[in-house]
Amino acid sequence: MDQWNRRVTLGANIGVLIGILFLAYEVNLSRKAAIADIYQNRAFSRSEADLQIAISSQNFVQADVKFQRLREEYSIAEAIAQLTEEERYVVRRWHASLMIRFDNVAFQYSLGLIPEAYWQSIVRGIQGFLPIWEEFNVVLPDTSRQMFEQAIIESNK
Repeated sequence: MDQWNRRVTLGANIGVLIGILFLAYEVNLSRKAAIADIYQNRAFSRSEADLQIAISSQNFVQADVKFQRLREEYSIAEAIAQLTEEERYVVRRWHASLMIRFDNVAFQYSLGLIPEAYWQSIVRGIQGFLPIWEEFNVVLPDTSRQMFEQAIIESNK
């Protein structure tokens, strides 16, 4: 009987240990989710402000279409130079909004909350934006920039 009690006690202790480890794992996931939610809400607010400024311009669509057409014929710097001051402002705000959204995706990915396939599609999409953002002086935070640059290098291998 004493032997049986020891085995039951050992089994119960192992069960408690597994329960504690599972609880720690769940708490860590909840913490990550809370941090990601805070970051996403802040990014959305910042992005939305830039987006609203861009699309509130009566010439937003025309400015963006003009910029896209100019990019077909000229370098990014030359295309930007051919925009009026208002058009540059509007297009820059639009790209600032995009940059913030991509930064949020990079942050979510760093927490392990974005699937690899989606991340790879984002990396392919951002390759075209980085030169535009550099020309407009819209800069990704260092951590996101390093993540994207590393992912681009790896995807080109």
